[in-house]
Amino acid sequence: IECPLHQGQFDLSGVLAQLRGLGLHSLFVEAGAATASSFLAAGLADRLYLFLAPKLIGQGLDWTSGLKLPSL
Repeated sequence: IECPLHQGQFDLSGVLAQLRGLGLHSLFVEAGAATASSFLAAGLADRLYLFLAPKLIGQGLDWTSGLKLPSL
């Protein structure tokens, strides 16, 4: 499939529409902070299973960093 860009970001709705057209109706997204936030902000997530690893070295990104929320 092609992954169209919209303002420098993947057009997630477009990607999901292409997958739906191929008969795929369920998708597991294993994501980091930016991708998880993008799916949530676009309203494209039906469920959220969250596993957080400890930050042992450095600052890293909070999983809500793309949502501009302190927590969820």
